Amino acid sequence: MWVSLVSLLPLVTFALALPSKDCEHKLRIGITQSNFDVLGEHLYAISDPYHERYGAHLAKEEIEELVAPHPDSVTAVNEWLSSHGIQEADIGRSAAGDWLTIRVPVQLVEKMLDTARHRCKNHIWKHIDSNEYIVRTTSYSLPKSILDHVELIQPTTMFGTFQKLESTIHSINKIESQNFSPILDSVTGRRVDASCNSTITITCLKQIYNADMYLDYTNRADLQTFFEEQVPTAAVVNATYNFVSVPGGLDSQDPNEIGGESNLDTQFAFGLSFPIASTFFSTASLSSSPDAIRY
Repeated sequence: MWVSLVSLLPLVTFALALPSKDCEHKLRIGITQSNFDVLGEHLYAISDPYHERYGAHLAKEEIEELVAPHPDSVTAVNEWLSSHGIQEADIGRSAAGDWLTIRVPVQLVEKMLDTARHRCKNHIWKHIDSNEYIVRTTSYSLPKSILDHVELIQPTTMFGTFQKLESTIHSINKIESQNFSPILDSVTGRRVDASCNSTITITCLKQIYNADMYLDYTNRADLQTFFEEQVPTAAVVNATYNFVSVPGGLDSQDPNEIGGESNLDTQFAFGLSFPIASTFFSTASLSSSPDAIRY
């Protein structure tokens, strides 16, 4: 007994012709994963800040063990493939064994998936917008004996395609230096090259943000004031952050040295992420270390 799986026909494609029977088709077979629900339980546990297993991420091998198909499913699918002359050497398997990859002629695909008896068997389809050609069918069937062991077989009824995205930059024009007077900020007295109005360079960023002498600290008392107003649940438990000094980094709590940028960033970042544990990293300024910038 066969059970059919049917797909709706996309409006952006149209069938051109029948493919050659010898045309090779790459199929991916998804075998039913045996403990996917258990994997979900692990995910919730390690993502919950209040759970005792919070942050105890699973190793790759542990995940593969959880999603590996049941031996009965593997046996059933192997027997089905073998009945069509497909041997172990012809099969590519994922590390967990839940995905199989085979390359077979279209003629064999139609026999395996019983597409030949459908009105719309395997055709060559053309995408109207991209002009891409693909071999697809609008319906396929599986023997009932493997129906509970196979999640899906694609690409069969999937008309979507996977394409690499390309850069939209087509040309790069060199900007010639121009002798314009620098821009002077009347409040800070900071000078920025006029060219920064049209082109951003590393030099521009250093001038705009005063990176060479960027001393900026965050303040725990100020964070608590912010929490009291914006995140009361964090204020109740006196939530704060861990401090990590990258060689030379300081953790000044002097109210006169509160930094506008770092304070703003930590308040909103730590407020949004509460109750997840937060860490603030501080590095030396360029004035004391040529290889580091504060914050």
